[in-house]
Amino acid sequence: MKRLTWFAVFCLICGLLVWGVVQGRQEIRADAEADQPVEAPLRAKDGVVTLDAQSRKAAGIEATAIENRQIPASAIVWWQGKSYVYVQKSAGVYVLTAINPNEKTSLTQPVVTTGAQLLLSEELRAGIQIED
Repeated sequence: MKRLTWFAVFCLICGLLVWGVVQGRQEIRADAEADQPVEAPLRAKDGVVTLDAQSRKAAGIEATAIENRQIPASAIVWWQGKSYVYVQKSAGVYVLTAINPNEKTSLTQPVVTTGAQLLLSEELRAGIQIED
C-alpha cells in the first residue's frame, strides 16, 4: 500500500510538471505571436502589386496617363539591368512591365510616376524566403 501511495504521488508530480511545461510553451507562443509585426495591407506576387487605398495614400503612390509620350524618369525602375514601369491596371493594382526608356511609350494605361521604387522594393521584399 505504501508503494502504491508513493507511485500515485510520483505520477501526480510528473503530471504537474508536464502540465507546467505545456502551459509555459503556450504562453511563450502567445507572447511571440503578439510581438510579430502587423502585416501590411499589401500583396505582391509575380510582378503584380496590390495596395489598399490607405496604403497608397500613405506611400504617396501616384499614377499618370502618359500615352504617346516619353516616360518620366521618376516612373522607371531598374532591376537586373533592365528598365520597368508599374502600370496601373485598376485602383490599387499595379503590374510590372518591361519598357525601352529611349522610345515613346505605347502604354494606354496610367503609369506610376511617384512611388514606383517603393512598389518594386515591396515586391522584392515579399519574395524573400525567411529560413529558420
